[in-house]
Amino acid sequence: MAPKKATIEKELVDTVRRIYKTGNEDQLTVNFVRQAVQKKLKLEDDFLKEGEWKSKSKEIIHNTLVWI
Repeated sequence: MAPKKATIEKELVDTVRRIYKTGNEDQLTVNFVRQAVQKKLKLEDDFLKEGEWKSKSKEIIHNTLVWI
């Protein structure tokens, strides 16, 4: 069973912020963040690349980068 929508959204934002703070800007890609979140939340591979999460995760990642 997948975590709640709010949990996934929060982890996407938190992961972008963590990566940004490390200074590893080459890791600030949609795919890298998606993979990190999928691993942390134990989601199946490509969970954030399919269905509603494909565009939603990309939007959350981009919006977080704009506000950092």
